[in-house]
Amino acid sequence: MKGFILKHRNKEWLFKLLKCILRGLPQGMNTAKWLLKITIPVSFTVLLLDYYGIIDFIAVYTAPLFRYFGLPGVAAIVLFTSIFTNVYSVILILATLALPVREGTILAAMCLVSHGFPIETAVLSKTGSSPVRMIFVRLIGSFFVAFIMNSLMPG
Repeated sequence: MKGFILKHRNKEWLFKLLKCILRGLPQGMNTAKWLLKITIPVSFTVLLLDYYGIIDFIAVYTAPLFRYFGLPGVAAIVLFTSIFTNVYSVILILATLALPVREGTILAAMCLVSHGFPIETAVLSKTGSSPVRMIFVRLIGSFFVAFIMNSLMPG
């Protein structure tokens, strides 16, 4: 009798698991399509920018500013991308650029503070906050976080 109950419970658990997977699969596929619609064009754009030397060109001009934060000039591309897209695109670009762990950590923290401005500005405007002020605070905050991390993290 005890063996029968255990076998029955195992089948019930498996049925519940299969039911959850079948219920969540369509939502998961929609999320995957949404992420691919963003990350593929962003990664292709970064690939083209790198191939034609535009990233290096931008890095020459942004390197003096980003040096204060322990970052190379190419960090501007990543930060700029995070401002206009989501964090997933930033992860993809960080992987593409293959920055050292220290620089990647500082840049990831900056991007977590300053990401998705177009979407989040629309939300902030509905709450009564000044969108321009909030963008300014988040952008300055991201540079402040980078400065502090650069000061505290061993080089």
